[in-house]
Amino acid sequence: MKTNMLRLAAFLLIAPLTVVTTGCVATKTAARDTVSWIRGALEVNLDSSVEDAGRAATTAVKNLKFMNVVSRVDVVSGEINAETAQGTDIDILIDKISERITRVSIRVGAFGDEAVSRLILDEMEKNL
Repeated sequence: MKTNMLRLAAFLLIAPLTVVTTGCVATKTAARDTVSWIRGALEVNLDSSVEDAGRAATTAVKNLKFMNVVSRVDVVSGEINAETAQGTDIDILIDKISERITRVSIRVGAFGDEAVSRLILDEMEKNL
């Protein structure tokens, strides 16, 4: 009986430490914040400068073979435009939140295409 009580006490002391440690590791490795689908645009905060996010977005649309890529990026904001083979517009807006946090909004077409937007974001993250 006493042994069982000691085991229970040890478990109750160690279990919370395991949860806290696991949570910290997951948070530190995340490169992006929660992804939101808002009014036809995929929005996310990335752990990146505006310049790096702009470079990653430009590389992503080129790697995905989208056409007519135009990129305008400075230290505060950026805009990358491209087209699909069917002529659907792709607009990526980048805004500085802080030195290392950048808001990215990806819209494909007038009403948005979530699958293509997520494809672009996934490709962007490979280049960050």
